[in-house]
Amino acid sequence: MGRKRKNMVATRSSLRLAARPSMVLVAKQAQRKLMRELDFINNPSPAPDAAVTAYVDMYADDLPEQAVMAIRAATRLSNKNLAEALTAIAQETEEFEMELP
Repeated sequence: MGRKRKNMVATRSSLRLAARPSMVLVAKQAQRKLMRELDFINNPSPAPDAAVTAYVDMYADDLPEQAVMAIRAATRLSNKNLAEALTAIAQETEEFEMELP
């Protein structure tokens, strides 16, 4: 009997092409495949007016007090000394900008 051949299944059209490295990163290929499968690519984008309206509606109400406290803690705005220093810097900047011709 002759040599046994391996039955190789290629994902591309030929074994030669399958052996060639791809120019597109694997992560990018996976991202595009997921986008196709989840139908992100083919979805029609919303009209610009609808997108703007949805964005404005998202921030129509005041933030909950818990969110305000979290933002203050993250930005250290609850620190009165720091808040006063930032206010002074902002006022000096405004005065300087008014002096410019």
